[in-house]
Amino acid sequence: QQQMLNRRCLTLAYLFGALFVLSFLGFTSADSTWNIRDHLATKTMYSPKSNFSPPPETCNPVQVNLVARHGARYPTSSDITKFSELQTKMNKYADLYGPAYQWMGTWVNPYTQEEQGELTYSGQVEHQNLATRMRQEYSGPMNYPYQPYTYTLQSTQVSRAGRSGMSFGFSLFNNQTNGILPYPGGHFAPFFIYSDSEDQDVQLRFFDVCPSYSSFVEDNSTSTEQATIYFNDQVASAGLSLAKMIGVYPSWNITASEINMMYKGCGFDIAVSNVTNEFCGLFNEETANILEYYNDMKNYYEKGYGYPINYEIACLLVQDIINIQQQYVNGSNTAVKGKFRFAHAETIMPLVSILGLYKDSTPLMADWTEEQQENRQWKTSIISPFAANVQFILYECSGDFMVKVLVNEVEQVLPGCTDIYCGFEEIIAHFAPQLTCNYQSWCFNGDTLCEYYCG
Repeated sequence: QQQMLNRRCLTLAYLFGALFVLSFLGFTSADSTWNIRDHLATKTMYSPKSNFSPPPETCNPVQVNLVARHGARYPTSSDITKFSELQTKMNKYADLYGPAYQWMGTWVNPYTQEEQGELTYSGQVEHQNLATRMRQEYSGPMNYPYQPYTYTLQSTQVSRAGRSGMSFGFSLFNNQTNGILPYPGGHFAPFFIYSDSEDQDVQLRFFDVCPSYSSFVEDNSTSTEQATIYFNDQVASAGLSLAKMIGVYPSWNITASEINMMYKGCGFDIAVSNVTNEFCGLFNEETANILEYYNDMKNYYEKGYGYPINYEIACLLVQDIINIQQQYVNGSNTAVKGKFRFAHAETIMPLVSILGLYKDSTPLMADWTEEQQENRQWKTSIISPFAANVQFILYECSGDFMVKVLVNEVEQVLPGCTDIYCGFEEIIAHFAPQLTCNYQSWCFNGDTLCEYYCG
């Protein structure tokens, strides 16, 4: 009787959780009009897709490679500090706000340093649901009993990435017939997630272990000059307009940095609490688009097509993916049915760039017209929301092999290919430079990683 009660409670909890997450993801209306939920740059919640084209008749999926960003998270330590500073500023002008903005006068920063950067509730569920959808779509390679030589799971050493991998694995490997650990509703097969040392993770945190990238881009303020120009002009103007709208001007002329934090606040309001009537209510379509374009431009020059080194250093990740596929194709290792990697936005954006996807014909510029901004390919709300993922599905087709690539469950036609389903040899030919890249030469002046740091 107690067991039955536990199962009923579990079922109710699951149903409540599913409804809660659907609400988080914005599935509350069929309305296709503009919604700020879809325009929060890298703080956008994940929105699943399910419109897949059928493979050629003789083709069946045999192996899956996944690279995923962690799920929705709490603010990082530096942003929590900035939210506290914003609280002081907002509370200072409590007597000036118009009726719709009275909440700003009493707003208290809800985020603590203890939870900085950790997964939110919604972030814990995103990868669980992704695994369920992938197992349904690619049941062939994703329905084997877990063994370490059948499925490999890898994450960075950051908690939110590892926990995202745990959510994915828990969903993928629960209720398996070989599971030996019972829990309410089925059995669970324990699985292993490995991580490379933080200072040597050249596959998933290549951006952190490449001194050349750090000096040329990350630590070089001039590398994002176009974003800075736009920030000081358009974002600052948006701050002034907001100050007038909420009634605090001229006592408080909201700065570009402050309105950018409010824009982030909207993203975290949704990710943590599914609230849209506070920070999100400060933005209309025009001002939100300005903040979105600024954040996109900054990421473009730091992590995307802005400089070749941004994405060239993702070549070892591409090599790992294609090598695993190559081993299956040539028959040297057909035991591996899937490798699932969990990392960061700084992993996803360079990977998408090295694949040649979402590429504009010219670099993003501060003086682009509204039409140019609207029609750009590089939109991080689409490319790298929370739980963003790139899937590489290997198909066997009567002795031949094909690959399908999806970004956030949207099928892609890779450069060098003529169709969504692309011949494996075409993939090898097009990405030949990435398969022979010299990471040491780019990042360590020809030294090995250890020689650079230990010599």
